[in-house]
Amino acid sequence: MPNAIRRSSSASSGLHQNNVPPVKALGVTDYISDALPSKDDIYLTETLKECLKSFDLYESDQEFQHRVNVLARLDHLAKDWIKQVAVERNLPETLIEKVGGKLFTFGSYRLGVHTKGADIDTLLVAPRHVERDDFFRTFFELLNAQDETQDLRAIEDAFVPVIKVVFDGIEMDILFARLNMQTVTDETDLSDEIVLKNLHISCVRSLNGTRVTDEILKLVPDRDAFRLTLHVIKLWAKRKAIYSNVLGFLGGVSWAMLVARVCQLYPRAAPAVLVEKFFLIFSTWKWPSPVLLQRASRNPHNINLPVWDPNTTVNDRLHLLPIITPAFPEQNSTYNVGFSTKRIMTEALCEGYRLIQDIRKTELEKSEAERKNTSNTEWVRLFEEFQFFAKYRHFIVLIIQSETKSDHGLWHGLVESKIRILVQNLEKKSFVSLAHVYPRSYPVLNSPNFSTQWFIGIVFDQNSLNSTSVDLTYEIQAFSQTVHNTAYKNSLLKPGMTLEAKYVRRKELPDYLPATELRELKPRKKADSISKATPPHLKPASPLALETSEESKERKRKSSDDSQTNGLRKKVCVDSTDEESGISEEGDESSQHQSPETRLKTASDTLRMIKSSGDLVDLAVGMESRKAELLKQIQKAELLHEMKKVESKKKQILDSNSNSGSESGGEDVCSVKTAPDAPAEVRGVELQQQAPTMVDSEQADEENADPEAPPSVEKSDDDDMLHPVLPDPDLMTAPVVNASDPDDDDDVVEILDPAAVAKRKFSQVDSNASISVDLSHQDLCDSTPALIDKRKTMTGPQTKGGIKLNMK
Repeated sequence: MPNAIRRSSSASSGLHQNNVPPVKALGVTDYISDALPSKDDIYLTETLKECLKSFDLYESDQEFQHRVNVLARLDHLAKDWIKQVAVERNLPETLIEKVGGKLFTFGSYRLGVHTKGADIDTLLVAPRHVERDDFFRTFFELLNAQDETQDLRAIEDAFVPVIKVVFDGIEMDILFARLNMQTVTDETDLSDEIVLKNLHISCVRSLNGTRVTDEILKLVPDRDAFRLTLHVIKLWAKRKAIYSNVLGFLGGVSWAMLVARVCQLYPRAAPAVLVEKFFLIFSTWKWPSPVLLQRASRNPHNINLPVWDPNTTVNDRLHLLPIITPAFPEQNSTYNVGFSTKRIMTEALCEGYRLIQDIRKTELEKSEAERKNTSNTEWVRLFEEFQFFAKYRHFIVLIIQSETKSDHGLWHGLVESKIRILVQNLEKKSFVSLAHVYPRSYPVLNSPNFSTQWFIGIVFDQNSLNSTSVDLTYEIQAFSQTVHNTAYKNSLLKPGMTLEAKYVRRKELPDYLPATELRELKPRKKADSISKATPPHLKPASPLALETSEESKERKRKSSDDSQTNGLRKKVCVDSTDEESGISEEGDESSQHQSPETRLKTASDTLRMIKSSGDLVDLAVGMESRKAELLKQIQKAELLHEMKKVESKKKQILDSNSNSGSESGGEDVCSVKTAPDAPAEVRGVELQQQAPTMVDSEQADEENADPEAPPSVEKSDDDDMLHPVLPDPDLMTAPVVNASDPDDDDDVVEILDPAAVAKRKFSQVDSNASISVDLSHQDLCDSTPALIDKRKTMTGPQTKGGIKLNMK
């Protein structure tokens, strides 16, 4: 248990003095506090309820009654079917009327936290004369014959075999379990471990869902508080894109067990307090210590079933985030969690706790008049949707297609269940820092077939890149081979089923996503991310806040002197409509007529003054922009200065060749060869001028440009950034200066070594399912802005298997 959590004995003793009966301790430890809710806690809970209503989570009484009627209808069908099977098995007439059978519910519906339009998890329990083959054959046919049935499909070879159906508008998953009993009545208790005796492992897995759900409800002290808290946590997890057991996050049962554990530790707390304690406890939990709701069963009936036990099972020791089910046989409900998903969920929990602290403070500071308006609540900040496509710049897109709707349902389920394998394989690569699969899938735009696509955001670790080539072909092909082998083994592979992997950059997302999902593709600025994502006690102190009075006066004097310098301001202008960029200058006429050498000296002196003050890295955001503008001005002046040298050298060569009559005198400046021992800045200009691989019209225009014109500026492919082509050689060792957050694609100004200004070429080659992509080394990290023009040339047939990233 975290050190920050201490038991409130004083609150407990106060309750006992007021004749409040003590709370029975539930779980593997005693509770932390049994204090009753305060007035503020009750107010925060009311505002939380109003916030949940704004998300339209709850269904109406009519909709709820419709669910009850659908379940009753299916239960009646199941009992009639079981009797029919008994007749076919020639059971005695007296027994046929008693065989029974029952449809149990589990999951969110059984817990009482289902939302509007959610599916219902059900379990059909039958006596021993009914076989599993009967369920997937005759009961399937019976469902198919009903008028209310839609989208019926059976997944018999799944880990937990299931029939999926939409019955009278309600989506349902129906599992099957065959008990070793002659009859199954409505009073049959599945919580008794004896029912597991001599059962097939598939039946045990099917029964586990119902048994776990019932145990959770038994182990929480206050079901109403538990349900409201779980509503909050489930909504938060879905909005933050961390709700999916099949993709390696936590599913509904796992989140329910975490909430139940918090309820055990604070048995009398209000839901608002339970939400706060939830984020506090699990943002500081020492994983892989397991979360347990009760002690493991002693297995009094000696049932030979595997249970989670890291002391005896080596594989159980490898689980990263174990949450153990409370019913025998105990299992880890989060065995799908990988390194990336654990990191993502942990960061989300830390951010959630910081937000909860801020929300509580803001709400309690409101006046009595403001508190009466519960609709205007701060709780909405907790449920802000995670901007997945704005966070990452590199994506792997998995695309599947099928010819029929029924085939696509099977293909979709199979591929989705294997995506976590691809993510885990990517995590094993040293240069992949993070692989985040988005739980939400999308149809392929303008596809004639039934199609689905998933997006995996990739973060590359630049420090781990040992070469300029990143090859993901093996991981992609291994994943594809696993999917196809499983489909072939289970006879699921049908004509028209395809699986394709593509590498996509953020700018290319409009070709893959509907317009409604492109609301915000720009990541937040660093200033916002520091103030909103960093806990208060971890925020870096402002350098200006640590100044003495004398240092402050000196800084202000230097800043005043800098502001009087003319002709040193530049502004990046991005036209969001035409996606064209330009540079505009500000300054008086005297600065515009200064020579490049004078302007360079002035700008260099100003920069040197900033360096001497020690504020090059630590100045505020406003000064960051100013420094970037100064560096750009120096770069432009230096480029003009060196271009004049090149022109002078060209003139000398032309004059010399004209006197000697040499044929080489007519060469263009682009063909001028610089000696190997020439100054670095001259070689840099030559690199920019030669550009032998430029093939598009923009590069041709640059080659024919006037040498006296302003320096060339390349337009980046990442959201229309403007980057100077050449740096000031004297500033090569200076810290990189950004006008905005390095993770932001827009309005980034950065000094770059000329050798790193390489062309980017995208080529798609037919190499047995391999995609070749050439990238800039700098562009592989979210912590480094894209600095290189990414013009692409697509050649060859469409390929489907792997991805190869060649960084040049």
